[in-house]
Amino acid sequence: RRSSSAQRASTIATGRPHLMVVVNASKLVLASEDPELQRIISSADLVTADGMSVVWGARLLGARLPGRVTGIDTMEKLVARAADRAWRVFFLGAKQEALDGAISVLKARHPSLVVAGSRNGYFAGRENEIIAMVREAKPHLLFVAMGSPAQERFLSANLEAMAVPFSLGVGGSFDHVAGISRRAPVWMQRIGMEWLYRFASEPR
Repeated sequence: RRSSSAQRASTIATGRPHLMVVVNASKLVLASEDPELQRIISSADLVTADGMSVVWGARLLGARLPGRVTGIDTMEKLVARAADRAWRVFFLGAKQEALDGAISVLKARHPSLVVAGSRNGYFAGRENEIIAMVREAKPHLLFVAMGSPAQERFLSANLEAMAVPFSLGVGGSFDHVAGISRRAPVWMQRIGMEWLYRFASEPR
């Protein structure tokens, strides 16, 4: 399902923590063998299909999804809205190069964007420090690029402690925005064939 601009604004306005999870075929396979990941997906405030295989599978099972709602597209649209509304954004995860590059690109696109804080994804054993950092920054939006299911586990476990109104795991989105890795051409995205491009470029 797609959330309208009004719904997103309302979610932020409540001040309560909300978690969005995007699912693709890989994540669903993992969830089929991982009860904890199943619980995280089922209890998320918003779940969308981040892959045409999920859309097609849902239709075969009688559920007509409106289409793909990817993590990177959601992030970029919300960053644009954040710049317009002075929402504070925290970026967490990926390598420092990708993190810095993504923030630089997004700030160039949206000069009024308020970056509440950022931290790369290499903090094993220092989770409490990161949680405190995010909480003290008081962002309205938190984007976590740690890969699945690590990002979903981190967000689910610490959602209340970080107290961020809207959180989303975005996988490799920082790398894509920074230009370190490439997305499929727009025409392939539009016809639902991005999975084929990814399969060809990342067969594993």
